[in-house]
Amino acid sequence: MKYSWKKGAALFAAALVAAGALCACAPQENASSLEEEHVSSPYDLENDGSDTTLVVAELFVNQERTRALQEIAKKYQADFPQTQIRIVTVESGEEAQMLLEEGGADLVEISNQEQVDCVNQGLLVELTPYLENWEELSHLTEPAKQVTASLGKDQAYLLPATLDQDLLYYRSDWFEEYNEGKDTGLAYCRVWEDLPETAEKLQDKGAAGLVFGGKDHLVDLFDSMVWSGVNLGRLEDPAAGYFSAVEDHDTVFTLEQAATAAEQLATLVESCVPEEALTWTEEEAVEAFTQGKAIMLLAGQDQMEKIASSMEEGTWDAAAYPRGIAGVAITGLDFTGFGVAASSENVGNAVHFLTYLSNGDNNTHLSKVSGTVPIHTTAADMELSLEESSLAVNLLMVRRVDWYFYAQEPVMYQAHEGYRDWANDLLREYLAGQTGQQELLDQLDEYWSQARSQEGELWDGETE
Repeated sequence: MKYSWKKGAALFAAALVAAGALCACAPQENASSLEEEHVSSPYDLENDGSDTTLVVAELFVNQERTRALQEIAKKYQADFPQTQIRIVTVESGEEAQMLLEEGGADLVEISNQEQVDCVNQGLLVELTPYLENWEELSHLTEPAKQVTASLGKDQAYLLPATLDQDLLYYRSDWFEEYNEGKDTGLAYCRVWEDLPETAEKLQDKGAAGLVFGGKDHLVDLFDSMVWSGVNLGRLEDPAAGYFSAVEDHDTVFTLEQAATAAEQLATLVESCVPEEALTWTEEEAVEAFTQGKAIMLLAGQDQMEKIASSMEEGTWDAAAYPRGIAGVAITGLDFTGFGVAASSENVGNAVHFLTYLSNGDNNTHLSKVSGTVPIHTTAADMELSLEESSLAVNLLMVRRVDWYFYAQEPVMYQAHEGYRDWANDLLREYLAGQTGQQELLDQLDEYWSQARSQEGELWDGETE
């Protein structure tokens, strides 16, 4: 039976109650001395003062972030001189995972692509009981919360380090030219319904309405449309976004909102997405946009620097991800996060440094110097200059907590292996008219209903 830290905490609390009852019968001086005694928990966030060396492996982002990590490590060592911290840099998630497997680091930054395998191998410490004592947990942004709960809401293995989500890039010069002097009928790109209308309004530019990397990301676009229609309340868990919490519906694909989303996808593609974009890589889509061949581009935040270096200032801008049929946008995320190695000789001190590294002050500093997305809602107040940076659109989405949310495919399932390629092909067949809407939804439902039946409810951290 899998040990539940919550059940252990309940037993611990019961023991404290029993101890309190005994103290009530003891002499007053004994009761007083017991009240002064500190009762510690194995999950307290503290440095125990023992001689400790922590090796922290980061995935390389840029030199600025590496230097900032080293500065944060020095600050920590000044407060806890018995702890020595060494920052090492790796070039890939595979290299980071190898360090975990070899016991070569105490804290390791891995991407969402390695997390499931690392957890399945028992390489990472479960952080949930520690985070219950972390005062800054409630200050995390919605995407940062999704990272911590990316394998299920009751289990956490990573604290986010970098976040990458799709944004809508658009030709701001063309929008401004069209909208000048108008009070109504303006060109917008706030919700999906805006995009076909805007493509028609700006058709004189001789450019496609919307491009994206359909070769790898068509399923991402469909996922977001489905989730944005279904809404979070109908999902069993955002970490397993295909499973329905609605009675008599195993998956979201049998809900009426999924049919509406499928129709929305077909309308969008038919009206403003060039056929070739369905087979493009994201890099090809970015190139088309920067060359003036598209009005709008759906691409990751990690493409912003390339776009900025390829286009004149004032010709483009970035907007939040378009909202869906329920008035919200629910999207997936790519991310990296720091986890604590199960092989660490001092897990308590390693977790303590992880929360120190991830606190509002230090993470906001990292965001400022390296351009990474902040993970705390307080970042904009702590560092006003972020509002004028390339992160402004992220801060906008942080403020609109009623509009922007996050979910994920059920990556913890064996059924997820190979799923994306199959689903992308199925969606292309649907958009080409080779597969009907009901057949599309039936196949997706059958696939994930079978996975749920065979593998269980893997997002549940209390599985026995």
